[in-house]
Formats: sequence, C-alpha cells, structure tokens
Amino acid sequence: TQPVRARVAGYTVEEATGLLAGVFGKNRIAELSVLSEGEARLAGFVDGLLLDNPDRSTLCRVTKRELFEELLCDRRQELAESLFGGRLPE
Repeated sequence: TQPVRARVAGYTVEEATGLLAGVFGKNRIAELSVLSEGEARLAGFVDGLLLDNPDRSTLCRVTKRELFEELLCDRRQELAESLFGGRLPE
C-alpha cells in the first residue's frame, strides 16, 4: 500500500498527525504540510484535509463542511435517532 501525503487547513500538525495515524497508521504518512489560508482557498477549502499518494494516482479532499452536509442530508434519520430517540424536536 502506498504512503499518504496530506495537506491540511484548520488543524495543527499534531492534530492532523494524530488523525491520520489513527486512520492510516503512523508509518504510512509520507508528508504532512499545513496550508496557509490563501493556499487552502486555492485548493478549494478552508478547513479539512487534501490527501494524495506520491504518484498522485489517488486524490481525496475531506472538509468539515462536506462532513456536516453529509450528516444533515444523507444521515438525518440516523442523527435524529441517535440524538432524540427518532423524534425531531419541534
């Protein structure tokens, strides 16, 4: 399995390292860099991770906003069941 390169925005190096090590394993992180606000905006996000492998055959972007939208749109029922026992507050 190929190593992972990560560019992050909105997280410290320590936070990103811990998160990525928990998912991929510490030995699989080839490179980790923190993007400036301008670099992140050019990449199309301001809070999240941009992951790829060294040959750039795989590219993945994950942002807080995308995760939030996923929860509200695709997992609304699961969220309501977990938080409110299946009943949405009025």
